[in-house]
Amino acid sequence: MADTDDDEQIIARKPRVPARGADGVPELAKADDELRVEEEHAEAGRLRRDEDLELDDREERELREARQRRDQALDNDAEIADAMRRADFAERNHRQLRAKAADERLLARSDSAHAAHLRDGAVGRDDAQSDADLKAADRAQARANHRDRLANDDDRRADWNYAEGREQRLRAEQPPAAEAVRNAPEEPPVARKNVKRPRRLEKKNSKALRDFGLGD
Repeated sequence: MADTDDDEQIIARKPRVPARGADGVPELAKADDELRVEEEHAEAGRLRRDEDLELDDREERELREARQRRDQALDNDAEIADAMRRADFAERNHRQLRAKAADERLLARSDSAHAAHLRDGAVGRDDAQSDADLKAADRAQARANHRDRLANDDDRRADWNYAEGREQRLRAEQPPAAEAVRNAPEEPPVARKNVKRPRRLEKKNSKALRDFGLGD
């Protein structure tokens, strides 16, 4: 009876051997391998999803930036077109006003010449016709003065349109603000710094001044 109990205790103390599959690999090892493979597949899936999301974000950002560049380019084109239109309009007004002023001055000189001719014809005469000629001369000179004032006003307006045309033409030729920022110098100018003299030189200069009876 005692021998049987000892055999049972020996059997109980023997380590349990994991079950093996048909290929001879322990079932536990196979389970660990399968779990590791599943985790690797899951991690690979997460990485692919992250890469896809990052790619989508980058594509969306690039698309948004492309739309912004397109809208900015359209705005720049519209601004340039507006400046060109204003420049053309101002330059056309300038030419027309200059020509108008020249015509008015030509007519003013003609009226002045006619007035002078009438006055010359009335000199030394004392009759109704001479009085009529003098009155006609006054009217002709008044017309000449009026035409001169109109010519001066047209010249002032022509000057304004000339300046406006140049300003608008310059506005059309200058790069837009955003383009100027993109083409800014790579390195900004460095401001000069106040260079302090070494204290050694300051002491030496102070000593030299004292030797000459100057300084503290």
